[in-house]
Amino acid sequence: MITANDVLELGQTSVDEIAPHIREAYQALNNYPNLPSAYTGLTQMTKWISFLAPKAATYCLSADEIRELKYDLTHAL
Repeated sequence: MITANDVLELGQTSVDEIAPHIREAYQALNNYPNLPSAYTGLTQMTKWISFLAPKAATYCLSADEIRELKYDLTHAL
C-alpha cells in the first residue's frame, strides 16, 4: 500500500496526487481506537486537509511545504 510519505518520496507534489493520501491517513487515525487525548496527529492532518482543500488539483507544493508535510507525517503517524 502506498502511503502519503511514499507519494512524497516519489516526487509527486500536486494536490491531486497528495490529497487522497492525506485524507486516507486522517481517516486511519480517526478510526484508531483509544487515541490518547494529548495526541496531535489528527490536528496536523486536519491542518493539511484544510490547506489543500482550496487549492487547484494542479497546484504543486513548494519544497518548503513538502518538507513541512513530511515532518508532520513523520510525527503524526
